[in-house]
Amino acid sequence: MAMRPLDSDTLGELGEKEFGALCARADLIANIASRDRAGWDYVIDFRADKGLRGLDVRPAPISARVQVKTQWNDQDGIKLRLSSAEQLVKHNGPSFVCVLAVDDDLQFTGMRMIHCRGTIVGRVLKRLREAEARAERPNGIWLTIKPSDFADATAADHRALRSALEAACSSDQMAYLTAKDRERKTIGFEEGARELKVKFSANEDEIVDAFLGLRPIKASMVSPTETRFGIALPWHDVPEGPATLSIRPQPDRCAVVFRTTDKTYRMRGRAYRPPAQVNAAAARPKVLIRTDLLRMAVVSKGRGQDITLTVTIGLDDDLPENAKRKPSEWRDAYAVLAGITRGGVEMQVGFTRKQVLSQRLEDAAARPGPEWRKLSRLTNAAALVFERACAPNAKASLEDLWAAGNDLTTLAAMIRDPKSVTGVTFTTQREIALPRPEAIPMMLGNSFKVGEHVIAYGARAAVTATGGEAETDVTWSSDTLVVLGLQRVTSERQLYTFLDGLPPEPYRVITGVYQAGSPRAGSIQAAAPGPEGP
Repeated sequence: MAMRPLDSDTLGELGEKEFGALCARADLIANIASRDRAGWDYVIDFRADKGLRGLDVRPAPISARVQVKTQWNDQDGIKLRLSSAEQLVKHNGPSFVCVLAVDDDLQFTGMRMIHCRGTIVGRVLKRLREAEARAERPNGIWLTIKPSDFADATAADHRALRSALEAACSSDQMAYLTAKDRERKTIGFEEGARELKVKFSANEDEIVDAFLGLRPIKASMVSPTETRFGIALPWHDVPEGPATLSIRPQPDRCAVVFRTTDKTYRMRGRAYRPPAQVNAAAARPKVLIRTDLLRMAVVSKGRGQDITLTVTIGLDDDLPENAKRKPSEWRDAYAVLAGITRGGVEMQVGFTRKQVLSQRLEDAAARPGPEWRKLSRLTNAAALVFERACAPNAKASLEDLWAAGNDLTTLAAMIRDPKSVTGVTFTTQREIALPRPEAIPMMLGNSFKVGEHVIAYGARAAVTATGGEAETDVTWSSDTLVVLGLQRVTSERQLYTFLDGLPPEPYRVITGVYQAGSPRAGSIQAAAPGPEGP
């Protein structure tokens, strides 16, 4: 072969100079690197849109990094330092290797624009992983590639250069960066690429519960590995050595049905199982089933046809403190729990694999809490009150319902059976001139807080008076209260609007709070003639 007219360094300088000239003719801004330490020779910027409309919203012009390589036109191979190739493929924006072909007369005859996406990214990342496995330094490794494997040849002119850059660089830069980042993070991985070998020092129940996410577990040794491009290396995101692990298992969906003596409750559930190897080796395999509020641990003992199931059920211990739910959701959960203490409950769980688990829950198996029946009555009352107050989807914590328990259960009893509730007693100043010899029809208005909500109601009663002589206040006592209506209110004005809309009585008495934080809770606010009073 005849001697080439230039050595490789001089040829490279010639190619970089030609590339700068092509950029100038293509109306591109070419910023040359004064010292190539980051894998690029040029940063190429397109010019900004010269239109005067929408200056504040127009996209930033395209910007790309370019490494320039020059080869003789009868060759098809270039060398890149691995550290430089790493910088190019990991750059967050567009990056390219521009390969210029030159003949013996030093005329540029062709060009290939290798966009650092896809196959070449995998090639570079794989070689980096091999270097790590061999304890090699990327700066001392040369990567040889064939440009024809990664890009088509075009003419070495400014129009082809600009066209190649525009075609590769998306105008939506955020979409481009997101796609490139996803590619770098996922290429070369296959299913099961990450493996964690753990040595436990624990008993069977502790290990099973750990895999169900019920407790952390101490591991005497953790050995994490990650396999990419078929090369296994330590998984750097997880440290080696002793550790305390908290496992978050992925559940399967299931449908849970509870049947009490008088009603059926259907709930969406999530089923958690330890890995098959753990359950197979366990003498007491366990499955954890969760609805939004309930948690059931199903433990099996025995093999084949001789299997005994033990179920532990209760309110989920992992509920956030002061968790807020609809009163009807609290009602259904506690209706199931209380039903266990009143003759038992039939539970049926349907899994996505068409498996069905059926079990009867009774006191001995479910270990009921002593408060279940009381909370069942409270939440049942709350659900009725919120439904009648036109706020069935309002949410409150169990603590909120408990704090308002007397008001909720009293109002619910008035709705269901007015005769079961004792009438009210209140006092007024003796100066209020009211006829007292006989019972006076009145409408009693009241409101009370349930967490952040205020429930208002009005009730009709016949009221009689005693006292009132000299300086003595008048004491009023009512018979049975008949609820006229109830509503959730958010202000004093809304309270009065609600009460004004109820059937009128000669007199009206207002008690209770008007809105959250009112200082007037529980006090008698007025005893005055109603809109149609004498």
